[in-house]
Amino acid sequence: MSRTLLIAGLFLAAGLGAGYLLASRGAVAPDDDGDGRAARADATSTDDGGDDDTGEDAEGRPRPGFRQLPGRWRPAADADAGGTEDEPTAIGDLGYAGGYEPAGERSGVVFHRPELAQQGLNLCYDGGGPRATLVDMDGNVLHEWFYELRDLIGPEEIQRISETFGKVPDKYGYFRRAHALPTGELIAIFADAAVVKLSRDSEIVWSWLGNPHHDLWIDDETGRIHVLTRKIKVIPRYAKDRESAEDFITILSPDGELIDEISILEAFEQSDYASQKHIIPRGGDLQHTNTLEVLQGRLADRSPAFAKGNYLISCCRTDTIAVIDAKTRKVVWSLAGAWHRQHQPTILENGNMLLFDNRGHHNRSKVIEFDPFTQEIFWAYRHSKQTPFWTQTCGSNQRLENGNTLITETDTGRAFEVNREGKIVWEYYTPNRAGTDDEFIATLFEVIRLPADYFRDWTFE
Repeated sequence: MSRTLLIAGLFLAAGLGAGYLLASRGAVAPDDDGDGRAARADATSTDDGGDDDTGEDAEGRPRPGFRQLPGRWRPAADADAGGTEDEPTAIGDLGYAGGYEPAGERSGVVFHRPELAQQGLNLCYDGGGPRATLVDMDGNVLHEWFYELRDLIGPEEIQRISETFGKVPDKYGYFRRAHALPTGELIAIFADAAVVKLSRDSEIVWSWLGNPHHDLWIDDETGRIHVLTRKIKVIPRYAKDRESAEDFITILSPDGELIDEISILEAFEQSDYASQKHIIPRGGDLQHTNTLEVLQGRLADRSPAFAKGNYLISCCRTDTIAVIDAKTRKVVWSLAGAWHRQHQPTILENGNMLLFDNRGHHNRSKVIEFDPFTQEIFWAYRHSKQTPFWTQTCGSNQRLENGNTLITETDTGRAFEVNREGKIVWEYYTPNRAGTDDEFIATLFEVIRLPADYFRDWTFE
């Protein structure tokens, strides 16, 4: 029996954000897939856009429409292949140009070299449902947080959105980003709907309703939550006849109260990097900011732009990474050119930058460690025939204490740890599958490695 996650209630778990984002027919629906395209200018659009892929493939096999499933799924390529080799067409057509491959038997931790891997705990969350799972290095589930958005906003609001938009977009049925606190609590994003804080028992502690998306950063010193948000409105200087998505950095108190917000668009326009406006599209999803990091001052001795408290961001739509001064609210450093549709730039302890390049390596993926000033590359893990590596959307990278790098290959539902020589020492596939033959795999947004002693006064039975 396939592990099919066709739970009708999750369609209703979608919800609130659509009401904020798409207030009228013809509003733009920013996608959540890293492509940088806005979805069709249709208030009923999902984040993927396009029509449901149903009917038959080129060989006459039935092909169910994965966007009809609650959550976020991709047709599962052969798990041993490490991703597809053919260039997908539209986001909504991933894997269907020439049929699809079965998911294969690989699930959970499929490879582990204990003497080479960084030991610890793994926080995993994917498009299979509104949950985050804590697993050990062998894939044993230690704990799970689970919370449905419908428990927060109520049936009347869900019904209103359902009547307004005809169907409920699937992207509200999972955590887009999750952060575990040492207390066992979890802070998570329902994209374009809410930021929630859950107890270790998945009880709601507080919620903030708004338009959060993609990423958040929690300040260990103040407890403040810095989160990417967006507003949908007409911005005449970019498009007079259609709505656009303007990204913000929004700051919340430790109790989820709004403190401040900074316009990322204005941060560019009012800075020495204002020429960026010439490569911003005319309306729609203007910048598609997908990463937010509060700098710790590691590079401040080389450039005041990297002072502690400033923001490192990634704008996928313009292939740009930048630093915003938290006080002046202006961009003070920016770089582009060596990547395409990138995610997750982060400053390492040694002062180098680590970045996930989705499509800049011959339209395949790579992770690079480089000097942000000279752009000299010191380390890289790249797609090759021997090491297939490709995710068109999302993706993540984390430098571990032992020097290894943990990489999340979102579209294949895979995460793997590599050493400095590029050898895989740990590998994981999300176990969440759907479809009549398990032919869909949940997109794995991120696996985060936590120290074994990360949680205070909490033992797992």
